[in-house]
Amino acid sequence: VYKLPPYSPAAAGFGASDAAFLQSLGFTVVRVGVIWKAVEPEPGVYDKAYLNQIEGTVRTLGQHGIVSILDFHQDQMNEQFGGEGFPDWAVQDDGLPNPKTAFPAGYTSNPALQRAYDNFWADKPGPDGIGLQEYYAAAWKHVAQRFAGNDSVLGYELINEPFPGSD
Repeated sequence: VYKLPPYSPAAAGFGASDAAFLQSLGFTVVRVGVIWKAVEPEPGVYDKAYLNQIEGTVRTLGQHGIVSILDFHQDQMNEQFGGEGFPDWAVQDDGLPNPKTAFPAGYTSNPALQRAYDNFWADKPGPDGIGLQEYYAAAWKHVAQRFAGNDSVLGYELINEPFPGSD
């Protein structure tokens, strides 16, 4: 998982020599991080170039006998909470205090982060009145359709470390 913009493993320098190294260690499966913020930077707008980068990583791994699990990765939801994953437009913290708290302590100590998760799990309306979970599901549908015929994709992790919010 490359957690900084532009969020693709190739941007961090991951390439064929890395895949060969993993193969030499006996790896046959890896989790490839996919960042929702990069998939859907604007509501309903999917970034084909980003998904091409992810596809390139999956292809490189596949050429070395390694299949991928695509992981919608997030840690503390978004950069404003010291994490990454969700697009800015999908974060609704209702203006609660947002103390700068390092990962993972923000999950249990940051009221704004907890409210943002509460609003996500409650499927609060996002842009255009569409529920946040509906946007999330549509983004996943887009990614799954994109990789549906790719034999190097073993499966999908719907959300990394889902946090329940204030509950």
